[in-house]
Amino acid sequence: MVNENENTQPELNLVSEEPAAPVAEPQVEPAVETEVVETSSDPVVEPAVSVDSSTGYYPGNEVQEEKEEPVIQKQLEETQERLTQVEQQNTQNQLLYETESYKQQLVNQGYSTEQVNASAQQYYQQRVQQHTQEQNYQNSLQYREGQYKASLQIGKKFNVDPEVLLKYNSPQEMEQAAKHQSELRALKEENARLKKGQVPAQSYDNNTAPANASSSEERLLDLYNSGVRNPDTEAAARRAAGIG
Repeated sequence: MVNENENTQPELNLVSEEPAAPVAEPQVEPAVETEVVETSSDPVVEPAVSVDSSTGYYPGNEVQEEKEEPVIQKQLEETQERLTQVEQQNTQNQLLYETESYKQQLVNQGYSTEQVNASAQQYYQQRVQQHTQEQNYQNSLQYREGQYKASLQIGKKFNVDPEVLLKYNSPQEMEQAAKHQSELRALKEENARLKKGQVPAQSYDNNTAPANASSSEERLLDLYNSGVRNPDTEAAARRAAGIG
């Protein structure tokens, strides 16, 4: 028997809503690892890029009249060293990125892991060697340019042929050699001037008696008249008598 006072309510079929799919975050390309190039199995350790910097630049491209303060000079050297390290690291990262792309091409072509590693290793070494040669060539050009500028500046300062200074390895050596040449030239010029001043004036016989000839003749005659007899007084007497 149904109780009319009771109201029968239909059950609600509550269906829980499925959570919305999370929005996919943008994929960030992983940074290329330095020093190590990995494959799906065995990692291949790669050497760091090494560039010969022995001819990187000519030391002291411009000759400074006054030396930099020690603290400032040290800061400049430290900054240059950090800049060089950053450039080398960027170069290495670029070469490793190229190597990784090359490896992926080999994998897509179906080569085995051993073949991929060997080829990638060879590819990386070739790229490092190529970059080193290019960098050394640029460094050599910069070195020669700095050397030429320094020789012009120092040569002008000491009035020395700049080409003579190109054989020296630093501006300090150039300046020392130029100073030595300048001092040697000055000594030679001074020596020549002194020698020229020591040459006696040339005298020519024009058959004229010296200014004091008459006084000497009179002195000899006076001596003869006073009783002095010698070849000079007797010759003077003969000349005075017109028989000499």
